[in-house]
Amino acid sequence: MLPLETGPSEITIVHGPRIETMTSARPEALALGNGRVLATGATGDLRRLYPAAVTRHLDGALLIPGFNDAHCHPSFAAEQTLRVDLGPASAPDSATALELLRARAEATPAGEWVVGAGYDVVHSPSPRLDRRSLDTVSSRHPVYVIGSSWHAAVANSRALDLITADPASNGPGGSFSADDAGELDGWLYELPHMNTAWSGTVLPPIPPDALASALRTQNRILNALGITSYTDALVTPASWAAYELLRRSRAQTARTGMLLWHAHRHAVGDLPLGAGFGDEWLRFGGVKLMYDGALSGGTCLCSAPYEGPSGTGTGIQVLSKADLAEIVTDTHRRGMRACVHANGDAAIADVLDVIEAARSRFPEVTVNHRIEHCSMTGDEAIKRIAAAGVIPVPFGAFLGHYGDDLVRMYGSGRAAAVARHRSLLEAGIAVPGSSDFPCGPADVFTALASLTTRAAGSGTILGERERLDPRRALWVYTAGSAAATGEAGVKGRLAPGYLADFTVLSADICAGDFDATEPGWAARVQVTETWTGGRLVWPATT
Repeated sequence: MLPLETGPSEITIVHGPRIETMTSARPEALALGNGRVLATGATGDLRRLYPAAVTRHLDGALLIPGFNDAHCHPSFAAEQTLRVDLGPASAPDSATALELLRARAEATPAGEWVVGAGYDVVHSPSPRLDRRSLDTVSSRHPVYVIGSSWHAAVANSRALDLITADPASNGPGGSFSADDAGELDGWLYELPHMNTAWSGTVLPPIPPDALASALRTQNRILNALGITSYTDALVTPASWAAYELLRRSRAQTARTGMLLWHAHRHAVGDLPLGAGFGDEWLRFGGVKLMYDGALSGGTCLCSAPYEGPSGTGTGIQVLSKADLAEIVTDTHRRGMRACVHANGDAAIADVLDVIEAARSRFPEVTVNHRIEHCSMTGDEAIKRIAAAGVIPVPFGAFLGHYGDDLVRMYGSGRAAAVARHRSLLEAGIAVPGSSDFPCGPADVFTALASLTTRAAGSGTILGERERLDPRRALWVYTAGSAAATGEAGVKGRLAPGYLADFTVLSADICAGDFDATEPGWAARVQVTETWTGGRLVWPATT
């Protein structure tokens, strides 16, 4: 399959649904050619302008710019399909997870790793997996299970021996959990797990060609959800290589930005890795680092205590502030975007301190840095974000998906202050849409409903004032995401010169009679078509 904007130069005029361009224009039709929007206007006028064009009537109610997920992890989702898949659909309980792991161990030569992924750490089945239960899988294999948050994992005794022997796994910035008797129970939180999973020296790597094939499948899954662009928010050299293979195979159906895990930032130092390096199909977007734990996992760094699995009372600080400053300053000096994972209010304040200091030290560098998730933002933090030109990337669907868990872990006040999209937008900040998939649902409608209702699964409304109207919610997942990735001039709107990436919906959620505050409205809306580069990619034609 050729890249979507290559091949014969054919002009197509599309019309039928109402078109929301995310500009002031309300055209009846779009003229597409060479992967871009050539013109907008009345269908008859475009036919006269392009008499040789093919005209297509599209079924649906609303045509919008393609959804753009500014923070997700398709490479994690692809990896999960190539490991032992322990997601809730495959392993609804721990007994099933153990059976699947035993089956893989029986088919694996002794001494080689058996790795599972996707085990639900938020709603852990009882009894929860631990070192002793994984020891029943095998004593001849190191067994390692990555949790659904990708911030924690659990290992058997053989794997723990190998991991704890690695000096990189024994520093600050996380913990090895212990039972009441003081023995390691097999659980690794934050940095010990990250160094195990992403260093490239402990877990066996997945062959790039296998990962590239799995990524192609993930792209198709995202296309079915109306997604035409995304940022993979943590890649390593291995997953970068897989994306390059996919790009060279000319099989991409979604445009990809990549955030490189900070431990590998010097490995590609000879490349001109300024923010935006690459092309419109595969781009380097910045350097990824983590400062605190997971919102859904109850390990984010907060100023006030809460009950969480870390046992610290205020969450986990993954890096020292000095190390954070060193990495962010070096990244800023080199003209690259620092993309710092920070959820809790204490973490966000520290990250802003460091970004402000780096900008002051090197004012000639104008790159805008990102705070990934940026979950618990008070009014003062929002002012600082706007003043420092920082791009916050809050969760789209987490209130709807995890809201009741957030209330249980952090209290209703903090839960209501999570993902303050409206306040950020009112401060003049371009806010993108993000799912954190597979740590959260990839379905954009789940996120849009969360943004417009602020309703947890129980129906509890968390921060009603932060609700968005449907058009602003769509803006977040289109023009907002394009602005956050530095592509506002080519993506996120449908206007002449912009990429011909769009999605057709079965319902006009911007219509005046559409009630987007009603819980459950998302289930009534579907994606009917997805186009990338002026070509239909879903439903798939090949």
